[in-house]
Amino acid sequence: MKIIHLKYIICLLTVTCISSGCKKYLDTPADNLRTPKTVADYTEMLNGEGWSRNLSANSDLSLYFLDMMTADVTESAGPTPPVDEKGPYSAFYTWQNIYDAQYDERHTPSAILNNTWLGLYRIIKVCNIITDEGNEIQGDLSSRQFLLGEAHFSRALAYYYLINIWGTPYDPANNADSMGVPLQTSSALVNTALPRSPVHVVYNQILEDLNNALSYVQASGKSGSIYHYSAAAVYLLLSRIHLYLQHWELAATFAGKCLEIKPVLNDITNQNNTRSDFYSSLLGVSNPEVIYTFYNDLNPDVFNIFGDGNSYGFTVSPELLQLYSATDQRLAGYFYDNNKTIIPKTFNTAGNIYCFSFRTAEAYLNRAEANAHLGETGKAQADIDLLKNNRVKSVIRNTLTSKPSLLSEVLAERRKELAFQLHNWFDLRRTNSPAMIHYFTPVTNQRVQPLQQFVLRKNDPGYTLEIPAKALQANPALHPLGLEARIPY
Repeated sequence: MKIIHLKYIICLLTVTCISSGCKKYLDTPADNLRTPKTVADYTEMLNGEGWSRNLSANSDLSLYFLDMMTADVTESAGPTPPVDEKGPYSAFYTWQNIYDAQYDERHTPSAILNNTWLGLYRIIKVCNIITDEGNEIQGDLSSRQFLLGEAHFSRALAYYYLINIWGTPYDPANNADSMGVPLQTSSALVNTALPRSPVHVVYNQILEDLNNALSYVQASGKSGSIYHYSAAAVYLLLSRIHLYLQHWELAATFAGKCLEIKPVLNDITNQNNTRSDFYSSLLGVSNPEVIYTFYNDLNPDVFNIFGDGNSYGFTVSPELLQLYSATDQRLAGYFYDNNKTIIPKTFNTAGNIYCFSFRTAEAYLNRAEANAHLGETGKAQADIDLLKNNRVKSVIRNTLTSKPSLLSEVLAERRKELAFQLHNWFDLRRTNSPAMIHYFTPVTNQRVQPLQQFVLRKNDPGYTLEIPAKALQANPALHPLGLEARIPY
């Protein structure tokens, strides 16, 4: 019998009122309503609302839209007959800015953003309940420590996504005026609307949570499965965060600590992946690189991200595909080709892959990028060469001695290795926020309209998404970015 927790429901009501307007949340209390007390109770709560639950593109939390805004996606050739197969993600592909007002005929994506905003804060509220209870939670010390560590880790991961979707890109020279997201680390009921916290303050909280998570998991002596956090997962996320903050030495150090625990790379150079089905040894359950996996999706409707039907409305861009050499086994490991459209295998929902994971490959890439910035060209090149040796049958080695050329290679390798795994949009934001062009063919009432060109300028304000309109309306303390509607050229 499923237990409904009173304290838990009250706290979820709080985040609903703060972020998206109050609505009726509690009716007649259920017969089995009770307050959680034990480690088992709170673990059930975190498993039910945290990162380990199954998620769907049509549920309360979707992050798939992030890749639609990159140069890794382009529209497919026009459908025959002319029907709109581009699905509800057209507005992300065209960087609309005002997501509530445009492309209604393609199911305005405002609900996707609003549900993602609420879904991330829902995770945070559950974590706040657990961290507030702390040592009051009944159970053996080791299990309690592991639970508290997972709550800190889960909260850090939620804020990582919030700040990189709705917060302005981190700029060490502009800490005071940056626009972050509301920061709440207590489950206490509050009567005042929460304003945006500066970006660096949110990152400081993420680092504090990760340091706490590391202390707890080490003290617990427990090692979770890949569906739960671990010391290696914490080290990898610490490395990523310090990379975003341009703390190169710390990024390299924490990546190294992760690799001390789990150094393995999956050699796919002689594996039989094919682009004609969705099997992937890189994404499959047997991949020894996986440190932590989340956001597992069993809903086939996720294919609607690239459009409806077998022809799909979007395809993997030639720009991305051309980065891979002919003998790079990631081409077959990452992409499905139906002879009409190429789509990422991370969008497979058959239940036999880890769609989004922390993998050792990222640790090597983080360390390589950090070392390139530090002028440690030999160390950076060694990590990139090691990764390539496990991905490409015939490796063409480049001996790069200049910092710019080495960084360019590292970032290109990162784009190839982490394609369609929720990294590229954030990497663009934190590096040079380049200009991009997306071409789009609207279809209205089964009539093909003239081709449109949408431009995201270099350092475009659209690299930060506007907070959902419902949250802005409910919380007057949240200042909007004031983005203008993006129109085609």
